[in-house]
Amino acid sequence: MLIKFNMADLARLNQELQHELALIINREAEVRDTLLTVTYVKCSDDLKTATIGISVLPEGQSGSALTALRKKAKLMAEALEKRAHLRRVPRLRFVIDATEVQAALVEAAIKEDEEDLNLYAHL
Repeated sequence: MLIKFNMADLARLNQELQHELALIINREAEVRDTLLTVTYVKCSDDLKTATIGISVLPEGQSGSALTALRKKAKLMAEALEKRAHLRRVPRLRFVIDATEVQAALVEAAIKEDEEDLNLYAHL
């Protein structure tokens, strides 16, 4: 049986899963000296998969954090099933969300351009 959610229900589910996964990851993920943040959850229309965006600080730990999360995905799905009271939990797919890193690079480039403009303005 194919179940499709309307956009509002799917958005609400994504938000609920983001909240619950943040709690579960903070408890279950074993990545030392690393801050993991769930930045988004996007479930597919058929709820078979959920893509979870993760922000990692320090950035150099992204690879090991992703590996640790992927190893614990089944355990986290079981915890999610209990916490969120879902009949069927989507397959969890973890990805690194580089949005913050990209934003910092853009901000640095803008600041550099502004400094260059200020330098030329004083000539």
